[in-house]
Amino acid sequence: MEFNNKGNNISKNIKKIKKAYFQQIIEKMDKKEQNKILKKTFIILVIILIGFAAVFIFMNYLNYFEYRGITFEMDKNEIKGVTLYHTSVPVIYNGKSTDYNLYLRYDPRKLEDIVPIDGNITFRKNLVLETTTPDLFCNGDWNYFQLQISNIVVFNMNLMVKNNTLKYKPAEDYMFVTINEGEKTEIKKTGENIYEINVNNCEIAPVADRFLLEALVKYNEMHS
Repeated sequence: MEFNNKGNNISKNIKKIKKAYFQQIIEKMDKKEQNKILKKTFIILVIILIGFAAVFIFMNYLNYFEYRGITFEMDKNEIKGVTLYHTSVPVIYNGKSTDYNLYLRYDPRKLEDIVPIDGNITFRKNLVLETTTPDLFCNGDWNYFQLQISNIVVFNMNLMVKNNTLKYKPAEDYMFVTINEGEKTEIKKTGENIYEINVNNCEIAPVADRFLLEALVKYNEMHS
């Protein structure tokens, strides 16, 4: 009986040792599997993050483009539901350098087709405007035209309405622009410092953007 008891104890000990041994193997295998899973999870997370970053950078890149040396941003936040084309001009304000923001309604890349320019525009120190008909006021679009044209002061120009009683001298300091109702929307050079803006179907808003854009391009060329 004593021998049998000892045999039973030995058998139990062997089982315990085997169990402990296999338990260690299982635990090691579990840790290896866990490490593999963690590594895979980490790699997947990194790939996902890189993917999100790549998409964000790509989408952000699509919002920017260059037109004749000027970088524009497609802005969809300034006015809800409307895409504006934003750029800026460095100016000195209160003795400090800052950026003056400019916004266009129309895509600069398409404005050449919408509002062609016949002849080269040479911008002078003073811009003298004359409107030949109130039909061009075109509700809110005329206000937009005035707003856009007023931005030329950023390019160190003066804006004024034509007064027939004044003499504009020296002539090389002035450019004269007459705004007419016409069969075709265009900007046309008709003299040394004389231009016509012809507007068809109240297309005064794209004319405003085109004129301002041309001034911006010329200003950038002079200061780059």
